[in-house]
Amino acid sequence: MSCINQNFSINGLEYSAWISLNGEFSFGLMGGASRKGAVYSPKKNCYDFWPDCHVYDDVDLNPNALPVYVKAGKILTNWIYRAKPHRFGFSASTGRKINIYRWFAKKLSARFPEYMCSEYPEGNWSFYRVV
Repeated sequence: MSCINQNFSINGLEYSAWISLNGEFSFGLMGGASRKGAVYSPKKNCYDFWPDCHVYDDVDLNPNALPVYVKAGKILTNWIYRAKPHRFGFSASTGRKINIYRWFAKKLSARFPEYMCSEYPEGNWSFYRVV
C-alpha cells in the first residue's frame, strides 16, 4: 500500500488530501483563505523548538462543502480501486462535520459493498474488506 498526497483547489481555497500507509484518509485546507478567522496558530509549547506552523480551517469561511467532498471522494475512491486496501478510515475533525462525513460514509458503503463500515466512536469511520 502506498502513501499518497494530492493537492486541489476549489473556489480559490487550496486543499490537500492524503492517505497514510495505514489507510487513514485526511484532507484539509492548506491556503488561499483571506477572510478573517481562516488562519490561526496553535498554542505553542514552551519546550517546542520547532517553528510555528499555521493551521487553516474553513469553518469561518462557510464554503460550499459539496464540491470539496466530491473532489476528496474521487481521490479516495480512485485509491481504493487501485490499492484495494484491507482497511481504510477517516474521522471528522469537528462535531459540525460529523453529518456530512456520515453521508460520505454511506455513499462509500453503497459504492464498495465488499467493505464493512463501522462508526465508533462517533465521528470515526473504519472500513474493513470482507474476504
